Amino acid sequence: MDAVRPELTTEANKKIVVRWFDEIWNRGRRETIYELFGADADLHDGGFTIHGPGEFERFYDKICSVFSEHRFAAVVVLAEGDLVSIHWSATCRHTESGKDVEFTGTSVARIENGQVIEAWQDWDKARVEAQISGKSAASFI
Repeated sequence: MDAVRPELTTEANKKIVVRWFDEIWNRGRRETIYELFGADADLHDGGFTIHGPGEFERFYDKICSVFSEHRFAAVVVLAEGDLVSIHWSATCRHTESGKDVEFTGTSVARIENGQVIEAWQDWDKARVEAQISGKSAASFI
């Protein structure tokens, strides 16, 4: 039996992460959460951790109640071994104010057997707050 070439696995892992953003955030396909986020997966987002697809779905619902018309685009996707890093840009609409919001973020995901099993992300929360409030982003740092 031939071993899988590392570059094929790396490319497949990159596709999983790009698919995550496209299907869940751009297309609203909730079922993709359960397909791609492992049962015991953790997503570390700043000071909190989201555990498993059910908890991620609740996080997703909360974000969707505050922001609509999500559009995420991959800016740079890099991978090595089981890790994929994606720098992304996003636009959405803040539901309460009706303001359009633009921001960027970076996510790193560890992939195993075609699923995200651990991930870390950081995004420009100060820029989001500034666009909603009309204040300088520096006032949120």
